[in-house]
Amino acid sequence: MDHQSQSPSPPYDLVILGASGFTGKYVVREALKFLNIPSCPLKSLALAGRNPTKLTQALNWASHPSTSPPIPILKADTTDPSSIRHLCTQTKLILNCVGPFRLYVISISLCLCTLLSALNSIRCDYLDICGEPEFMERMEMKFHENAMETGSLVVSACGFDSVPAELGWMFNSRQWVSPAVPNQIEAYLSLESEKRIVGNFGTYESAILGVSNAEKLQELRRSRPKRAKPVANMKPDMEIVTRLMGPEIGYLTTPIILVQCALILLSERDNLPKGGVFPPGTSPCRVRARPYGTLQGAISLESTEFEAGESQDNSEKNNTVEYLLNNRDDVSTLMKMERRLSPVFDSGVEPAQLLGRWFPYLDRFKCGNGVYLNSGEVLEAVGPYIMEERKERFRSAVKNRSYSVCLVVEGLSDFGNVSAAFRSADALGFQSVHVVSCDSSKRYRDNRHVSMGAEKWLDIELWDSTQECFQVLKSRGYQIATTHVGMDAVSIYDMDWSCPIAIVVGNENSDEALEHSDLHCSIPMKGMVDSFNVSVAAGILMHHAVCDRTSRLGCHGDLTSEESQILLAEFSLRHSKSAISIAHEYAKRKAAVPLPKL
Repeated sequence: MDHQSQSPSPPYDLVILGASGFTGKYVVREALKFLNIPSCPLKSLALAGRNPTKLTQALNWASHPSTSPPIPILKADTTDPSSIRHLCTQTKLILNCVGPFRLYVISISLCLCTLLSALNSIRCDYLDICGEPEFMERMEMKFHENAMETGSLVVSACGFDSVPAELGWMFNSRQWVSPAVPNQIEAYLSLESEKRIVGNFGTYESAILGVSNAEKLQELRRSRPKRAKPVANMKPDMEIVTRLMGPEIGYLTTPIILVQCALILLSERDNLPKGGVFPPGTSPCRVRARPYGTLQGAISLESTEFEAGESQDNSEKNNTVEYLLNNRDDVSTLMKMERRLSPVFDSGVEPAQLLGRWFPYLDRFKCGNGVYLNSGEVLEAVGPYIMEERKERFRSAVKNRSYSVCLVVEGLSDFGNVSAAFRSADALGFQSVHVVSCDSSKRYRDNRHVSMGAEKWLDIELWDSTQECFQVLKSRGYQIATTHVGMDAVSIYDMDWSCPIAIVVGNENSDEALEHSDLHCSIPMKGMVDSFNVSVAAGILMHHAVCDRTSRLGCHGDLTSEESQILLAEFSLRHSKSAISIAHEYAKRKAAVPLPKL
């Protein structure tokens, strides 16, 4: 009989070593989400490190705002092989967050690989987030055979960059018809963020040590046996793009991927190599990844194959304003919370008397199968995956948002002007924008540099006719004000912007727009030309509306607390593609929890 089946199981499924470090705290927070969940293999967890006080503080931080669970704190010092040897006997798997690895971790891998030769009964596996090539290659060269004998699986670099790269390589390899195989792979990493990309001290220290020891890496590679280069008749020109998308790609995504790898290893250990030192794709690539309830982690590991074959040019084109305006379904999917139906009033009834101010959303998000989440539940589900600075930006934007004045863009063919109008509307706090009969037959250059992504945060509605648009806006309680330079036009400085107004701009407003509007307005001009570019005119109108509303009402933003929470939930769902999956998974867990009996 196998030694493992005879020996008692160690007390812990998982020990997080270095849990008080910068990344370690996030790993603890991610692991706590899966602890003792019925469908999850993680039933017991401990934290280990040199300073129990700091470990306790890290646990409190990771558990906030809930009370810290009773997680054991183990003392372990990477410079003391005996303490690491004892730690290996206490757990099935170690997640190591200590670094730089070149300085602190060689004793851990040594203990892992020599442990069973002494005890011959306990197997301990090991995962880390190392990104230091020299350390990883030296680990493989020195300890692979020993690890195979002892049955310990040692996998480094389970981070945000390495695992997706391995998944992309696996996908690439599977596209070839045997016996053909890829003879060379070149990998590139690019980071895109709305904020500055920075690293903590440990990251910089590891990078500096890597550069300073570059010669040792070359020396190590020269010392290894030479492998014959494959002979290829031709070098095909093929590109596989592996994308990893999330609210924070670095320090938040690495813990997600590391914990997902740990869950896969714990549940699928018999389907993985018995032992040895392996690359980071070993866990997710050898078995089918399981979405243990997290959403974002599962997306990170499973969406790669779908994304890998996607053309980068196509994905970028699909983000342009002209693409959105030419695809009504794509515009409608930008809005996530369930929307109200526009009211239909009997003739002779004043809409404003029945409506007050229009707000487009209901307090519910549809998750399928008759399951809904309210805005509070959406924020509870998605909030942990959004950085606090980003959430504060959402709160500030929502506080200054208003639906009392909306912008209508009519009959424009230059998508640069449409993009500029979107950007001004977002910057000035106008949430609702309507686009009527824009000429989609003309294609202009990519205008994302003009809109700056403002369309992502606006409520955009498309209309085929001016009459249809105006009819719906009037049913929502808006007065229609069309810009015009005729004798009957009222100066924008004489208008009362505190009541609901839909302001219409276009290169030349149609006769239909002038006929069906409630009033004509104009911007006083003092030049020889007496003309503004349409996007400039839209910006002037919206800016004056903000100033007038602030002087009359005290502020431009006028959402109630309930409406503000709904819009915050809407922004959180729009924040990233994974947010929808996160909310759906939360709804599944909510539906699975039985209601208490009365």
